[in-house]
Amino acid sequence: MLRKVVVFGDKRGKDIIGDMIENELPVEVIKVDDIGNNAKGDASESEIRERAIAALTPYMGKVDVVVLANADVMLAAEDSLKRMWPKQRIVGYGKNLPNIFRNENAVRILAPNIVKRMTKYRKIKIDYPNVDISERCLKNYSESEIAKNLGDFRGGTVVLCAVDLIRVKREIQEKVKWRATVVDMRESMLRDVCLALGLKGLDGRRTRELEG
Repeated sequence: MLRKVVVFGDKRGKDIIGDMIENELPVEVIKVDDIGNNAKGDASESEIRERAIAALTPYMGKVDVVVLANADVMLAAEDSLKRMWPKQRIVGYGKNLPNIFRNENAVRILAPNIVKRMTKYRKIKIDYPNVDISERCLKNYSESEIAKNLGDFRGGTVVLCAVDLIRVKREIQEKVKWRATVVDMRESMLRDVCLALGLKGLDGRRTRELEG
């Protein structure tokens, strides 16, 4: 019997992350919609958390892994979900941010404004006072908008802290060229899923091949 992985997120998040996990791992993926997510820009942290708890309660303790496919949901809800269901394995997109900050001198975060408002995100930033952390929110993914938000970044790492930005990763890489490294957090999240399931040797190869 295939192990079950629930992927919770908005339409793009759950599809992008859910499809990646389905392509990479021998598991059954259950995609759960974050109802009301289209209006999440105006949602409070508690509303995001409550929405995640309500949607995931039927699955908690009954599946092998729960994946939070959007960074704002991971930041707002992960700790509460773990307190309520301490035995449930939970993985989230954006969980790797502290490791990125730990290894860089300058980081440009591309994320919706709601991510910057999250209490957990602000606490993570405080833990790395010597890192030059700057944020930008792309209003659209046009070439001019990408250029405007990256033109002043002179070196370090650009982090795609919104899953749907993965669609324009190549365009972003083209804008920064040699000046910076562009990373998303799919592979680190996939490694966390593999660890939670006890799977070895599955490191995102197929995902890299699709990008190449």
